Amino acid sequence: MVNAKRERRKRIFCLFNSFINISGGDQRFIEIFKRMNNFSKFIITPLIGKEICERNKVRATFFITTREPRVTNVILTYFLRIMRVLSINLEIRENDIIYSTSDFLLDTFPAFIWKLQNKNAKWIVCIFLIVPSLFRDYSKSYVKNNSFSLPSFGRILYFLSQRLTMFLGKRWADKTLVLNNIDKKFLVDNIGFAESLVRVVNGGVDYKHIQSLKANGKISYDAVFLGRFHPQKGIFDLIKIWRLVCDKKPDAKLCIIGSGSSLFLEKVRNLVKKNNLLSNVELVGLKLGDEKLLLLKSSRLFLCPSYYESFAIVIAEAMACGLPVVAYNLPIYEGIYGKNIVRVQLGNIHQFADAVITFLDDNNLRKTFGLDSEKFVDRYNWDKIVEEEYTLFIDDDG
Repeated sequence: MVNAKRERRKRIFCLFNSFINISGGDQRFIEIFKRMNNFSKFIITPLIGKEICERNKVRATFFITTREPRVTNVILTYFLRIMRVLSINLEIRENDIIYSTSDFLLDTFPAFIWKLQNKNAKWIVCIFLIVPSLFRDYSKSYVKNNSFSLPSFGRILYFLSQRLTMFLGKRWADKTLVLNNIDKKFLVDNIGFAESLVRVVNGGVDYKHIQSLKANGKISYDAVFLGRFHPQKGIFDLIKIWRLVCDKKPDAKLCIIGSGSSLFLEKVRNLVKKNNLLSNVELVGLKLGDEKLLLLKSSRLFLCPSYYESFAIVIAEAMACGLPVVAYNLPIYEGIYGKNIVRVQLGNIHQFADAVITFLDDNNLRKTFGLDSEKFVDRYNWDKIVEEEYTLFIDDDG
């Protein structure tokens, strides 16, 4: 990294206050800021956020907002966290950097207040998953004839809070970060952001570390899925797809990594049982770090039947592990992964299953595709992404 004295004096105040469970945006923040060594870093976060930062070797001065071991009442917890941030006596100076790690108001409203206190501070806000419509199922945004959907109370709150963040960011943020050109176009065309103030950034992978990990050489699974148990992630399609695969390959084994609400977890279990897949599907729960990566490396394919994504870091991780990826054809993948993943018609479980079977039937195709994917994804190495993002913090012209 560059060692200029001026840069070392810069202070970054990171609002990581909305943390509950690790998300792609959280992972991105952690990976980038543990590599940002030329700044004085201050992270405002709950105790569980501090613990995951320290576990991932993020070195900073921490200000703790709340100390609950787990969140049971999200609205109350979020309110208490906002109040706690505003009560912290922080002096924001000229040229300080305020970094909102998410678009949740816990991470953006205090940043806005600090920006008002010192207009010469730089405010950077991350908007990494846009909810485009309140009365349409955003997880089905790319599905034709997406019908009217009555939003839940939680979704109404999220939509309104995100729109408030957009309103504040459009007028006061020095940079707004998104993960793809489609989201940038939405902010510019639909919300009125100045194009020059919206920056498309990338997710990434710890490429060198993944390359250094050695599995035991045993392939335990024919395919693997990694993600939240939620309709947006296509988790229920996944079970139906695997039933079709097993109709042709009765011994095929699928590993499902992840977790979700008790409602969705129970629905997944019931679908597995209903489709007679108890011996073909293994639910291993939430896995992190090397344990997660070794499970990927012990599989032949990665399956990503998501209906809505902004980047899908899990795809990059799978590619770095040398796995071919089969996914639904989302528009954002074109500019991120291109022809390096196999994309099938959105919602067509038969096409998806056929693509899986093709790979399982052809070892040479699978190995060649996996090696090409592995080489391609090196462009999303965290070390390279940090160098790109570094300019956001040292560019005094915005």
